[in-house]
Amino acid sequence: MRRNNLVMLAAVVVCLVPLAGCQYLVIDKEKLFRLGEVSEIVGFLAGFGTTFAAVPDLLAMLRRRSARA
Repeated sequence: MRRNNLVMLAAVVVCLVPLAGCQYLVIDKEKLFRLGEVSEIVGFLAGFGTTFAAVPDLLAMLRRRSARA
């Protein structure tokens, strides 16, 4: 169990390292919440969804200790 926690911590750190370079990447809140700019909200939600869509599969692979199926 201890090894799994170490692997999970390493995976989280590796995934968060690229975000350190995104300090100038900000969300324009004024543009995001304007009534006429629905595409901004849809795009933000789509980006968020695709970013974290693989998490359930990743957790299942870690539990099974196999990438098959």
